[in-house]
Amino acid sequence: MGRSRDLFGEVPMSIFGNNVAIVLWGRPARLILIRNPGIAETFRRQFEAIWSLATPVPDDVYKFNCKQKTQKVLDQAGKAGKKK
Repeated sequence: MGRSRDLFGEVPMSIFGNNVAIVLWGRPARLILIRNPGIAETFRRQFEAIWSLATPVPDDVYKFNCKQKTQKVLDQAGKAGKKK
């Protein structure tokens, strides 16, 4: 696995307490909730292992992405204003 994004997929997951919530997008959308301390701890440890591999986003990349997101919001606001 050469890139960090190779460790992730399109299925969001949350771990909280003894619970693991997995969202399956589609029709119909589904939420799978697993209430099990052992499973939650396993997913939590996997998250911590992956998190330990993370590196901070370089300032120039962060600033570029902020500009892109800000421009997108402004563009969408402009389009919404013109529809009224």
